[in-house]
Amino acid sequence: MKIDKKDVYTAVEGKFPDPTYAAEINSLTSHCLKLSDEWLSIEGNITSKSRRELRKDLKQHIMANTNLRDSNKAYFIPSFIWVFLAGQIISWIVRYIIEKYTNSPE
Repeated sequence: MKIDKKDVYTAVEGKFPDPTYAAEINSLTSHCLKLSDEWLSIEGNITSKSRRELRKDLKQHIMANTNLRDSNKAYFIPSFIWVFLAGQIISWIVRYIIEKYTNSPE
């Protein structure tokens, strides 16, 4: 399965149009897409799981490989609000990818 990255970026920009954090959201989206591709290649057969299980597994993979408090990352903003917002963005990206790119039952 191949994720249409442009489609995801467009959807994220539509859902989170905040110009204040646009660069960081874009960087976080890129990071999530990279990890999603990695997860898809590791996971293999995703048709045997429900969308709920897939969302949980993908989000777990992304969160395990993401440090929102790492000041060396392009998506870092020194604020607890950013950590909350980034968590919401990651959850939304995961839901979007799983619902759009899988045929698994809910």
